[in-house]
Amino acid sequence: MTREDDLEERVDELQRTLEELRREIEPRPPRGPGGLPRPPTPGELVRFADEQAIPTAIAVLEANVRALELLQGALRLADTGRAAGEEAERTRRRAADASRRSLDRLDRVLEDLQEATRGDTLPENGDARDILQEARDLREEIAERIGEAERDRQRARDIERRSDPRADSTADGGVEIDVEDELDSIRAELDGDEDEKTDDSDDPDDEE
Repeated sequence: MTREDDLEERVDELQRTLEELRREIEPRPPRGPGGLPRPPTPGELVRFADEQAIPTAIAVLEANVRALELLQGALRLADTGRAAGEEAERTRRRAADASRRSLDRLDRVLEDLQEATRGDTLPENGDARDILQEARDLREEIAERIGEAERDRQRARDIERRSDPRADSTADGGVEIDVEDELDSIRAELDGDEDEKTDDSDDPDDEE
């Protein structure tokens, strides 16, 4: 299994973990004796706003995971479509930078969710805390795999340059793979998700 395959497997696992987290911490109606629904207590009403924000945060996480999957495809296209050349190198750098930004966003939202599962917000939901920690561990593994893949590519390029000085120039006859537009669309999607999260948090009257 290559590093890229391992990275893809970790991203898929993170996606499944987030889906499990969504199911685990989805707000449920309070239950009374016998399991029948009951009116919420004042404390539960206070926690309601925080609990409603959690699904929005998970949606942002899932959007960033989808972006990571698209970025993996962009990196593969750049690697297989053109073995050498400054354009391919720029594309790889942009995709790697976008991957790191996605991971940074993932980290911030995971921290927000971890804060939400502390204290009184989800007092009985230990499973959610465990799943959330698993998601953070996977995020760190993905970051490590991306770093390893970048170092492998750099070593391969250094070896190629030492063996063939002409490798620095754009290869003639190579297959032109332009993923710049896709990278731009991924960046726009990430920015749009961030704006949507901000709008949701700033407009609490939408539910009325």
